[in-house]
Amino acid sequence: MGFYTKSFLYLSVIYWISYVCSIWGRNFSISTFVAQLSGFFILAFCIALSFKLKRFGKLCLYVWLILSTVMFFVDLACLFIFETSLTGAMILTLWETNISESLSFFELYSSQILKALGVGMVCIALVLCALRVKFRIKTLWIMGFVIIGGVLGVYETYLLASRGISSCQYRNQLFFISPLRFGCDTYLAFSDLRDAQKTLAYYQKLLEQEETYSVPPPLEGIKNIALILGESTQRNHMQIYGYQKPTTPRLQSLVKKGNLFVFSDVVSPHAQTTLSLRKMLTFSNVENSQIPWYEQGNLIGSFRGSGYRVVWISNQLNATHGGSTGIIASLSHETHFVSEYKRNFDEVFYDGKLLEAFDHLKPMDSKNHLYVFHLMGAHASYGKRYPETFAYFDDATLDLKKRTIARYDNAIFYNDYVVSEICERFANQDSLVLYVPDHGEEVYDAREFAGHADDNMSRFMVEIPFIVYVSDLFKKKHPLIYHQIQQSLKRPYMTDDLIHTLLDIAGIRVSGFDPTRSLISPSFNPTRKRIVGGSEGRDYDKELKSAL
Repeated sequence: MGFYTKSFLYLSVIYWISYVCSIWGRNFSISTFVAQLSGFFILAFCIALSFKLKRFGKLCLYVWLILSTVMFFVDLACLFIFETSLTGAMILTLWETNISESLSFFELYSSQILKALGVGMVCIALVLCALRVKFRIKTLWIMGFVIIGGVLGVYETYLLASRGISSCQYRNQLFFISPLRFGCDTYLAFSDLRDAQKTLAYYQKLLEQEETYSVPPPLEGIKNIALILGESTQRNHMQIYGYQKPTTPRLQSLVKKGNLFVFSDVVSPHAQTTLSLRKMLTFSNVENSQIPWYEQGNLIGSFRGSGYRVVWISNQLNATHGGSTGIIASLSHETHFVSEYKRNFDEVFYDGKLLEAFDHLKPMDSKNHLYVFHLMGAHASYGKRYPETFAYFDDATLDLKKRTIARYDNAIFYNDYVVSEICERFANQDSLVLYVPDHGEEVYDAREFAGHADDNMSRFMVEIPFIVYVSDLFKKKHPLIYHQIQQSLKRPYMTDDLIHTLLDIAGIRVSGFDPTRSLISPSFNPTRKRIVGGSEGRDYDKELKSAL
């Protein structure tokens, strides 16, 4: 066999291994299989074409072999960690992650990554050994593959040219060829971010002429509304939700004082930060997800236009990193990203830094304020989310599973301190504080897995805490809202409607506001389907809620 035939067989085998692993344990789709088989013929045509291009074609084929091998290892690593091959959502998350968070990721999943490398090397070694066996392939078969592949290749090129490259996400024929799938997903992810950057410029022009973006302010409003955005926090590991370990003692004391309300049935729309926060901070939701999130109204603009002064304090990324959350944050009157003060990329800043940043703000003026605190929360690696003084649970054991759970519980324990401290800072004023994380986290709760991903979802990844703190002065000045909060604690809710609830609490009415989506509204719709993971995701109440 010649070099080109061996290359075709090698690539075919590693692509099929990735395909078979990605559908393992799932419902087999005939249509998808046929589409992938089409990609097999297109691959044969491309390699035959490289043969005709002589030296340049051979160089291109070498590059393609290297890219495909790298993608094979990446897919295996993703399959070992998330039980799915690399997706566009993963690429976007990686882009919006800093070096420190990336190192934390590799630390948490180092064993799975090593297993993937080992399995991948064994597979490639077996394929290379098999290719050393001498056998003949009839020229007629090869010609047949090339002719079919050429016809299909021309057809696929025509479809992409006529419908635009954005349609590549629907072309399963191309997704059989791993580098093409990776390229398509990368293009779509960065195209989304590019459009979001354009929208940021549009928003900023509106804010420069703020009267064009304004809405009539509420008669009085609430002096201080604080939104605490948590990270990777599952409610089933919190004492206030019945967890057997004392992970939230300070919040528990606020509940006993009658200032803290715990909502019992709230889920996030996704198990990934970027996808969740886009919906939480804008009018985007699972029903209108066909409209880009950045073309819809957002929380910051709505509060600014109603006369609130908005201050964003974050322990995560700012807009210069291209993150969609940072883009929305940049619309605030003030932004304080404490990560900018790190002396080197691996320096750890605990969420207590946000308390210091808040304490250094200028004294509050007569305006109403919206404060947004964006935490690192219980993000992996869990052991880097709390100082040693908060290592309440033994995290030094050699048992990986027990150590991981202990570190996660310690992160929740420290998160309890930070959230309660923020609440205490608003205790003597007319204030409401709402704490909600972007999504949950599975920590060996039902299987041998720790982490979160839309493509490998369990109920633990979307079951999140949703708590509201109100000051004593708030109770006196806003008895109706206080009563509405008390009456809504057991309502089923998904946080892609968070913006509606916050606007309702503040008394702000803008285009896009829907009272049936506000958790505290008498008009709230409790029968709404909670589809998690996107429009083609899973029905939480039917498929996940009662699962282990």
